[in-house]
Formats: sequence, structure tokens, C-alpha cells
Amino acid sequence: MVRNRGDSAVSPVVLTHAAAAPRRMSDLVAAVLRDMEDLAVRRFPQWLPGAEQIAGPGGAGVRAVRMLAVRLAAGDRHFGPFLADLAEAALSGRPCTARLPAEVRAAGLGRVLGTGSTIAVTPPRGMSGSEAEVLAAGCRWLERWSGLHVQCRLQEPPPPAPRNPPAAPRNPPPASPNPPAAHPEPSVVFRGTHVALPGASPGLSGARVARGRPHHASRAEQRLESVLAGCAWAADREWNQGYHAHPLTNPIRPDLLWREARVIVEIDDDSHLRPEKFAADRQRDVRLQRDGFVVLRFTSHAVLSDPWSVAREIEDFVKRGKR
Repeated sequence: MVRNRGDSAVSPVVLTHAAAAPRRMSDLVAAVLRDMEDLAVRRFPQWLPGAEQIAGPGGAGVRAVRMLAVRLAAGDRHFGPFLADLAEAALSGRPCTARLPAEVRAAGLGRVLGTGSTIAVTPPRGMSGSEAEVLAAGCRWLERWSGLHVQCRLQEPPPPAPRNPPAAPRNPPPASPNPPAAHPEPSVVFRGTHVALPGASPGLSGARVARGRPHHASRAEQRLESVLAGCAWAADREWNQGYHAHPLTNPIRPDLLWREARVIVEIDDDSHLRPEKFAADRQRDVRLQRDGFVVLRFTSHAVLSDPWSVAREIEDFVKRGKR
């Protein structure tokens, strides 16, 4: 038994999710979040102190549970609205609307389900290597944003049988008096932020580890990083690191950089629409393009509304640059 914020007693649970072969990480994330919301609704009002005395949505019931949920969030302007929506859905029996970003929903549901809870993702049979990579990336994302332990077991395919097996020796050696113990079939276990995929090295791609970090005041940079953190092709990204074309030139510090692929990503807020800033951006882009870089610019709104589409567009240029 553990205590959640608000001193409510919340016992840890194990949520089992039977995953379909995912084409996109967002597909897996959306499906697991729906399961988490269904479980949270079933456990209501255990996770919301004071809601036990509210019989139903009639009268001031909905308003009361929404106020209790905001209080549970301790004034957090992100979690409060989501927990209020979740409490209203549980009280009224209506589905919870997904009107808030996936990161906020995952963090709020992790808080509701309770510390020590586990999400057990059961992968489908016959997944390809790319589908297994997407599944593992989604599990890493869920663990990072929900704060819960996510477990996923990926079975390695058996080694192919040789086409021409060697003939048995005519005089086989005598059997050992102490034969070695049989070992179980190898499997790959996802735990924490480490995963090994069938046919891949432990580091997914063997690339360098990401350098730098998103700016602490940029929600768009942080949200894009939450997606890139689960992408093997993005392992050698550099956040807010300097680039020097020549010792006598001023350094440039792009938002996101892939040096080997010669790709730079800039995330622009509304300030980049001002004439002086717009002109300075164009001059800098020309300078970088002369040095052989592809410069991709995205608005903060585009990144916040659909970071997966932005990541897919970046992936295309990064892979081309490395080739």
C-alpha cells in the first residue's frame, strides 16, 4: 500500500496491455493511455480523497469532484484540468476526452494509478525488427512520462537451420558424465531505459549518445526530445551545442544538430516572425547551407501539436545525410 499525493491510499496495480504490431510509436502510446484511463475510471474514487461521499453526477456532484481533483493536483496547472476531466468521466460514466497532450495524460495517470504500479506490454507474435523497435520506443516513452515501470518481453527469433547440415561423425566422442544444464530460450527484456532488439546491438544502432539537452524554457524542444529519445536513428543528436565553421568566425548554436548527417533543426516561436529576426535567420541559414548543412525550420505550434510527424520528417533527412 502506498500513499499518493493528497494522502489517498492507492495500492499498486499491474496493467496488462496486449499490443498490436505498431507502425508508429503514437499508436502504441494512444492505446496504452486508453487502457490506463479505463483502469483509473474503474478504480474511482479510491484515488480521489473526499469523493467517496459523492453519490453521482446529479446536483453539484460533477463540480465537487472537479474541485477535489484540482486540489489533488496541488495547483499544478497541467495536471489539474486532466484529473478534473478524469474524475468527471468516472462519476458520470462518460469516456474521458483526450483534449490534453499525451505527456500530461501519461503523467496524470501515473500519479492516479499509484507509485509501484507496472504496465506490462505483451507484444504480438511475428513482429518485424522495425516493429519491435517502434514498440520498444513506445515503452521507453511511457515509462519516462508516466513514472511507472514498463515491462515488455520481446522474443528473439530462432536461428535459421543450416541448408546442408554436417554429417554425423562415424565415431562420436563418448558422452560426458556431467552434461551441461539446459539453458532456456534466449529472450530480450525491456526494463527501464535499456532495450535490446532481435538482431541489434545493445545500443540499438551503436551511435553516439545524445549531447546537450533541450532548453528548460522551451516546451516544444522538450516535447520533441520526448519523441526522439525513443528513436535509434536520432541517437547522435546534439541539443544547443555550438558549431564553428572556422576559428575566425562567430560560433552558431542551433537548437538541434546532427553533425555527421549535416542536418540542423530550428524550432521557431512567434518572435522569429519579427522582421529583424526573420532576416537574421535567413542570413544564418545561408551560411550553414554553404557549409553543407540542411536547415529544417519548424514552428513551436507544429512541434507541440504533432511531434511525431516532425520527427518523421527529420528522420528522412538524417538518414539521407548519413548515406
